[in-house]
Amino acid sequence: MVRLPNAVKDLFVDWLQRELPDQTSKILGRIRAVRCGKLTCNEFGMRFTGEGQIAETIDQLFEATCRRFHLNETKLSLSTDHFRSVHTAQMEIF
Repeated sequence: MVRLPNAVKDLFVDWLQRELPDQTSKILGRIRAVRCGKLTCNEFGMRFTGEGQIAETIDQLFEATCRRFHLNETKLSLSTDHFRSVHTAQMEIF
């Protein structure tokens, strides 16, 4: 789903009306359907999630795709062993 910050919301709507005039209301309706009737949601923790049947369908499709391609099956452990401080690297020059 598209995330529309207030700064680009109106620009996006104008672009839709110009480029896809026949589909504008359907696209905006779908976005509003997962955003409680709004085009944007700036509430922390809700910006990247949605609500309703469309959001649930997208979530199920994502989960099925992850299973199909064996994504997110193992946790990766991150290490900083191969990184060094900028200050250390600069001191090696001198």
